[in-house]
Formats: sequence, structure tokens, C-alpha cells
Amino acid sequence: MSTIKEFIISLFESSKERLKNPIIGAFLISWAAVNWRIVLTILLSNKSIEDRIEIINTQYSDFLYVVWLPLIFALFYLLVLPYVMSLFDWLSVWAITYRKKISHGHRMKDLENRLEIATEERQLELIKQGSPDVSKLKDEIEQLEKEKEDLLYKLSGHEKSRKSTDSNESEESEDRVEKDEENEPSGKDDSNDSKSTKKKTTTKKPQKTEASVLQDYKLPSSKNYPSMRDNVIRNIAKSEKEWILIYSFYASDFGKKEFTRDHLLAAYDETKRKTNSRHANLSNNLNALVKQSLIRYLNDNEMLLTDEGISLSEEILNR
Repeated sequence: MSTIKEFIISLFESSKERLKNPIIGAFLISWAAVNWRIVLTILLSNKSIEDRIEIINTQYSDFLYVVWLPLIFALFYLLVLPYVMSLFDWLSVWAITYRKKISHGHRMKDLENRLEIATEERQLELIKQGSPDVSKLKDEIEQLEKEKEDLLYKLSGHEKSRKSTDSNESEESEDRVEKDEENEPSGKDDSNDSKSTKKKTTTKKPQKTEASVLQDYKLPSSKNYPSMRDNVIRNIAKSEKEWILIYSFYASDFGKKEFTRDHLLAAYDETKRKTNSRHANLSNNLNALVKQSLIRYLNDNEMLLTDEGISLSEEILNR
């Protein structure tokens, strides 16, 4: 008797462990859901056990309902349903996040509107009361304007006095020259030479500075080559070194004569390509062209295009 009891207990324990298996548990639940008529017939029918078995065999023994449908439902429950639930969870989280984002956007917009209103109200109060910073700035501006007027007045007075002294000195020098001419005999060649030199010194015109000369400098043009305006519009050079080589080619009258750094700066001005960075890097770019044997120095100031520089310039212009 104890052996039968132990067998039943062990069978019950092993069945309990089997039922904990997700596949078996899902299959049993699916089977009971599909074949509920069999379950109710066995448990609640008033007929004898033989009649119940006969009813089940004749009416509910289809292999599709007994095996396949429960197995399909079990596999759906185990394999597909977790992904479906994950999809619903993701949609739920996305919806909650999107709602929070919209709510946050509304709050930020409301705060921005309040800040803008507060700023405008503050500016209005400062205008009504008179801001100390604004009044201080106005006072400083007025003081600077007065100082500017005083300086301009002093400068104008100093300029007038300087001009008057210069005119007086020139008149005195002219009087001296006239007196010397009256006192010295007119027949001597040395006296004539001295008079001419004195007149030249008094009537000497100021020479043009290098800046004024470069200001009037224009790049030469030729029928064989396009104008610099066309080169700039076409953006024919691909780097700043190539632009400097083109400027050198035009400044040297297409490789026929020497040119200087000032001619290149004038070319930058004429083509309206001069910037602070290009002006600062001009020496480095020139040194790079010298290393490439495209330009060579004649002295500290004058340069000359080499044959390679001339051919490369013509190649760039013929692109």
C-alpha cells in the first residue's frame, strides 16, 4: 500500500514539474480552450462513462481540434505574443513621451512669452524713470563731442598759423633771392648757375610717393590674354598661389620685365580681392613659388618670372 502511495505522490510531483514547463502549460491551456466541449462532457455530463467516451469518440475526435489548433495557439502564445506585447509597450512609451514633449513645448513657449513681456515691461519702466546707464552714456557722448570740437578748433588754428609761417618764410626767401640777384653782377656764369639752383630750390614740386604711384597702377592688358576682370569672374585660379602667379604674370608685362611686391598688392586692390589674411600670407606664398622655381628674386625688392612660371601661368589662363 505504501508503495502505491509513493508511486502516486511521485507521479503527482513529476506531473507538477511538467506543468511548470511553458510549452506544456501553454499547450494544455490551448487544448482546454479549443476542446472545452470534451472537458464539460467529461466533468458535467449525467451519462455513464461509456456513453461519454462514445460521444467524445464520435463527435470530438477530430485530429485538427485535438492536436493542431492547440499546438498553433501554444506556439503563438510563446513566440509571437511577446513581440506583440513589446510592440504595444513601445507604442505606449512613445505616446507618453510624445505627450510629455508637447507639454514641455507648451510650457517653454509660455515661459518665453512671459519673459518677453517682462523684458518689455522692464524697458518701459526704465524709459519712464530714466535709466542711469542711458543718462550716463549721454553725458559721456556730449563730453566727447565737446572735446572733439575743441581739438578740431585747436587743429584748425594750428594749421592756419603753420600756413602763415610757411607763407612768410617763402616770401622772405623770395625777397632774399631778389636781393641777391640785384647785388650780384649778371655777366658771370657761376652767378647764373647759383641763381638757377636757388630758383629751383624755391620752386621745387613735391614728388609722388610710392603709395600714390601704386594707386594709379593698372595691370597691363593684351589681346592674347583675357583681362583680369574676366579672370576674376571666371575664378580661373584654384588656389591663392595660382592667383599670385597670375598677378605676377600680368605685373611683369606677361613675363617680359621685373615686378615688385607692391605691384602684387596693387593687383589685389585692382581686382578687389585684398583681405587681411591674403596680405599676411603673401610672403609665405611668394617663398613657396620661389621654392617651386616659378619666381626668382633679382634683389631684395624686384622679382622675375622663370620660364616654368610663365608656362604655368599660360596653362592656367588657357583652362
